[in-house]
Amino acid sequence: MRRAGLEPGKDQIPFLECDDTYQILTCCRQWGKSTLAGAKAWRKAVQEPGSLILIFAAAERQSIEMLRKAKDLGSIRKDDVDATRDNQTMVEFANGSRIVALPANHAKVRSFSAPDMMIIDEAAVVPDALYRSVRPMRATKPDSPLILMSSPFGKQGFFYRAWANPSGIWTKFSVTGHECPRITKDFLEVERDELGPIWFEQEYECKFIDLMTAIFTDEMISEAMSTDKSPLFATTDSIPVAADKSPLFARG
Repeated sequence: MRRAGLEPGKDQIPFLECDDTYQILTCCRQWGKSTLAGAKAWRKAVQEPGSLILIFAAAERQSIEMLRKAKDLGSIRKDDVDATRDNQTMVEFANGSRIVALPANHAKVRSFSAPDMMIIDEAAVVPDALYRSVRPMRATKPDSPLILMSSPFGKQGFFYRAWANPSGIWTKFSVTGHECPRITKDFLEVERDELGPIWFEQEYECKFIDLMTAIFTDEMISEAMSTDKSPLFATTDSIPVAADKSPLFARG
């Protein structure tokens, strides 16, 4: 990025430098995650001949946009690895590397195998079916980086489960709007007033909020599953009765 004239911020460098197998980034909007991931993809393609880098997103236009940002960096840098094939959804290099932009359609992406890097952008809104379909592609290259990136979108889906996973396999990065030097305090104050606390916390404070359409929160469901609670009522001869066996209502 520096060779391209783009100085990464101090908050961006740890993510840029990470080469761990499982990387997950939850960040505020407009932090620059697509540009950073594009830089990581381009670097691998240039420095590791024959690499296959796959970019997924909820909509194909989003993965294409990340590929465009990667190509823009390469164009500015004037890398000495010429592209032998370059179109809207793929760039192929003379060294045999490829970067491919794909939609979140699990039925249309299963033909790829043994990628050297996989990036899933806006992962919080990508279907679980896509995630389950692409993970097995890494079976023969289990050390190849798998990168999930998104702002939160409720306590649901594979992105939330990976973030909440206590196993420790994921290297986690979190950057809120307050920590991003490119977002002003005045802007955040306006956003809080306009969006309301729930959407603001989700979009700018990286908080996984219970789905707003849910009747019961995760905490309420967990408490309801407790085995040390006495039943509210039981049934005897098809007549609902309270736990102390007194009828809740009589036949009339």
